Amino acid sequence: KKYNEALERDPENADYYNNRGDAYYERKIYEEAIKDYSRALKRNPENAVYYNNRGLAYFKQEKYPEAKTNYERAVELKPEDDVYYNNLGNAYFRLKKYQEAIKNGSRALELNPGNDVYYNNRGLAYSELKEYQEAIKNYKRALELDPGNVTYSQNLREASSKLSEQQKGN
Repeated sequence: KKYNEALERDPENADYYNNRGDAYYERKIYEEAIKDYSRALKRNPENAVYYNNRGLAYFKQEKYPEAKTNYERAVELKPEDDVYYNNLGNAYFRLKKYQEAIKNGSRALELNPGNDVYYNNRGLAYSELKEYQEAIKNYKRALELDPGNVTYSQNLREASSKLSEQQKGN
């Protein structure tokens, strides 16, 4: 309601559309969120945050090509932001383009080497390529950064088991 009132006072304010989009997103009303992020972009087409937000809403709808396109634009506009590379990597992962997922995950880690989630995500992509030794390295690093994480431990166990099977098969 307060966003609507703000927009009535200043209908050209891109941030107000973005903020209302965030409110829709939080309530899982992704179609309306996308509309408001698009309205924000119409008013300010050079804002990486708006593209990223629209990408997140598309991602939640499992519209991965649309998400990818928005994350790519966010990366173009703000190439120093690790989050945008991670999100782009996630979109590529869902599109089963694992090498691209790894490339973007690696770039995110260059910018923010202390992020355990990025290591785990890159490990998942390596696992999909059956490059289990690389996956294991990434899961181990994720666990060093977040030692109690059950998901990372499980991913590490699975990759280790698959590596063992792979080595028996050769």
